[in-house]
Amino acid sequence: MLRFIGFLVAASLIPVVLIVVLVAILLSALGSGLESTGTGGLTGTPLLFTACPTARSTACTSSQKMTAVAQAAALLQDHTWGIRANMYDRFDPVVAPVYRFWINTCGTGHQICDEAASGNLQCVEFVTGAFYLAGDDLPAVGNGIDFWPLYQHLDGWTEIPVGTGWPHPGDMMVWSGGDFGHVAVVTETVLPVDGKTGSVTVAQANAPGTRWDAAHADQPGNWYRMLLHADGSISTWPGYTVLGFVRQTTSSSVS
Repeated sequence: MLRFIGFLVAASLIPVVLIVVLVAILLSALGSGLESTGTGGLTGTPLLFTACPTARSTACTSSQKMTAVAQAAALLQDHTWGIRANMYDRFDPVVAPVYRFWINTCGTGHQICDEAASGNLQCVEFVTGAFYLAGDDLPAVGNGIDFWPLYQHLDGWTEIPVGTGWPHPGDMMVWSGGDFGHVAVVTETVLPVDGKTGSVTVAQANAPGTRWDAAHADQPGNWYRMLLHADGSISTWPGYTVLGFVRQTTSSSVS
């Protein structure tokens, strides 16, 4: 569904981003509704993720980094809208630092690239923006489907093919299908138990969501929720297949 060309670290924007994420986590603690806590594990035991201030914090564990990413993705989803969740206001205080990040990583001559422009925001740019907002820049970027081979042998990351484990909040979910595949960030997992089907929710761009009905599908925060079956398979759009989940496993030790 997208192309992403180039990827540079926009270090000068880190202080602004840290403030935004701290606010996001505080709102979550007050019950703002960000879907940052999920369940996981093959036994059905809930995995409770305790958020650290940002993914760059000293001694932040990999699960804490994943929580920060899930919260940032949910927050960014709440600030995008449109039938395909690909529109935003670049002056929005949440979006503004991410917009500057996109200019620095995919723009030319201080102009944002087409893939990150409002009205055409692609799934890869949404995911890189969510990780940046969490202070956890991605080490490799490609088209949506390219995330699967890119992270297969990358230090600090592991891949969980569908049917071999459950998705966790903060995972990147990768699809095959279309010209470029698709990628999104998992924000919530409800496991199938006692014969009942579970669900997995992702934050994303450039794809239809399920939060709102057709009459309100262009509203902000239209995340996408899919059925999660007992065998680990996931129901998704026709012509697309979920390959699995890309998970961060390395803990940070320096701020």
